[in-house]
Amino acid sequence: MMNFGMLWLDDDHRASLVTKVDRAAAYYQRKYGQAANFCLVHPSMLAQPYLRTGRVLVRAHRSIQPDCFWIGLDDGGRNSFPLVQDRQAFLAVDLLSGHS
Repeated sequence: MMNFGMLWLDDDHRASLVTKVDRAAAYYQRKYGQAANFCLVHPSMLAQPYLRTGRVLVRAHRSIQPDCFWIGLDDGGRNSFPLVQDRQAFLAVDLLSGHS
């Protein structure tokens, strides 16, 4: 699970899920200088239990809103807090709606 992540909004309905995750991962790399390896998306966006694109493992979680991607580094369960069901928990992440 992640302690820190970046919330990315991509509502381009012409692009595939893989393309959207790749966009978010590329921006994350440029912004934070590290390659992301974990991403959470809304269950409606993922037909299978998980997806891997490049280095990023994509999983679904119901607290993520459609068209949003919570992307960052999975710490392998070390120092993790359980994912909170409350949307207010996302106020602490870097909210992006495109490129800033």
